[in-house]
Amino acid sequence: MTHAEPLSSNSSALALLKSATQHEHEALDTALDLMNPEIDADTYRGHLEAFFGIYAPMEHALSAVEGWSEQGIDLPARCKAEALRADLVTLGVAEPDALPMCQTLPSLPGLATAFGSLYVLEGASLGGRIISRHVEKQFGYTAAHGARYFNGYGARTGEMWMTFRSAVDAYGGEPGRQDEMIAGALATFVAFRQWCAQRATA
Repeated sequence: MTHAEPLSSNSSALALLKSATQHEHEALDTALDLMNPEIDADTYRGHLEAFFGIYAPMEHALSAVEGWSEQGIDLPARCKAEALRADLVTLGVAEPDALPMCQTLPSLPGLATAFGSLYVLEGASLGGRIISRHVEKQFGYTAAHGARYFNGYGARTGEMWMTFRSAVDAYGGEPGRQDEMIAGALATFVAFRQWCAQRATA
């Protein structure tokens, strides 16, 4: 879930999101330890199984929130569950949809909290470029074989992040929305960490 947002960003809403959630972001990264040079293939697949178990229901919940298109967000184009499903099938999981699914999801009462939640997912896509290089070196997995999720949007990853960042800044510029965005992001980081910890001990 490594994020790789440029530190030089001067966007107010995004800067507030990053600073307010940094501690939970770091706690999640530490818990997952995806850059561990000793990670093995079974552990890697276990992480993907856990990710799929929360991405699938989270993306369903996000899709139920209205207003994305008005903010310039093509939500279906940003969903990652299909990429995770493809990776799992490649790695030998015959029926990913039969895997356990997270039942304790962040509450998304409106678009502002949903933006905060999507910030976590989109930031993971940006940071996934770093992890994808590690995974390819470690296992030989690529975007075409076992690491489609971590390769994000491929060559368009930077462009997709910039579009999202602009939408966050525009929508988060209205009074009151930034606190809701932060709440949504914090709840999503916590949900991810708790779910992945639960799956790791299952």
